[in-house]
Amino acid sequence: NPLDGDLLCLEMQDHYLKVHTSAGSEMLLCRMEDAARELEGLGQRVHRSWWVANSARQGIASDGARLVIRLSNGAQVPVGRTYRPSLKAAGWI
Repeated sequence: NPLDGDLLCLEMQDHYLKVHTSAGSEMLLCRMEDAARELEGLGQRVHRSWWVANSARQGIASDGARLVIRLSNGAQVPVGRTYRPSLKAAGWI
C-alpha cells in the first residue's frame, strides 16, 4: 500500500490530491487546503499545487529564476513566488 511509506509530498491534480510516499503514490479526493491544515507542523506548502514534508527535504536548487526543492527520492518540487517569504521565515530557502 503506497500510503504505508514515509510521506514525501502532496501534489494537486484537478480535484484530487496525489500523495507521494517512499512506497509509491496514491490519488485521494481531498482539497490541498484541508490536507495542509491536517499536516500543519509536519511540512510546508511550497506552491499552490505542492506541499512538502519536513523529513523529505534534501536541499534547494535554482533553475534560472525558478527555485525547486530536492526531495529524498530525487524528485524536484517547484517553489511558488507567493510561498517564498514563508519558506524563508521557516529556514527552507
